[in-house]
Amino acid sequence: MTSTSETLDTSTAYPIEVIDPHHHFIDTSSNPTFQSFLKSAVANGNDILSTPEDYHHHVIEPLQTLGIKFVGSVHVEAMPDDGAEEVRWVESMCNGTTATAITNDIGEGGSSSSSSSSSSEETAKEEPRKQKEFHIAPMLDVSTQEFCHFMRILTKRAILWTEMVVDDTILHTEHLDHHLPYHPKLSPIVVQIGGRNADSC
Repeated sequence: MTSTSETLDTSTAYPIEVIDPHHHFIDTSSNPTFQSFLKSAVANGNDILSTPEDYHHHVIEPLQTLGIKFVGSVHVEAMPDDGAEEVRWVESMCNGTTATAITNDIGEGGSSSSSSSSSSEETAKEEPRKQKEFHIAPMLDVSTQEFCHFMRILTKRAILWTEMVVDDTILHTEHLDHHLPYHPKLSPIVVQIGGRNADSC
């Protein structure tokens, strides 16, 4: 079996930085109280497992291989039976010592996964903590221009996201303003681009 890093095309021009706007952490075997719906939806009663360790291996490491800085990510709820319990579970993983190096990658944009917990703690003491950013997550048929204007009235600090725009639309449309009709006054705002081809994205 070929590893992920061996199949990557390092000759292609890729973005300098990447923000993952949508990912999930799931462990139906350990969380029967709030992920029972997901478990029931899988055939043969199999479990779904997607942890910070998996995320680091399958997402962050390939990006680092290509020289792309991983800026951050947005964890989106995964149809939990109890949303508050899911939040507490995600926070406990991010605060746990076993995931220290991984969450440093996700939160700080590229610390090495081989760093020990103690070295990460020492670095945190030496460097001032970065100011946390508040993002309003993108929502289909919700994050319209009007919605973003309303959000900007409520807060000048939050980072807004557009609805997802397909890469082919951006590349081939003659009326991009029709698909991205967002006023400069809405800044800071992030355009969410979706597609199957990494080159076009």
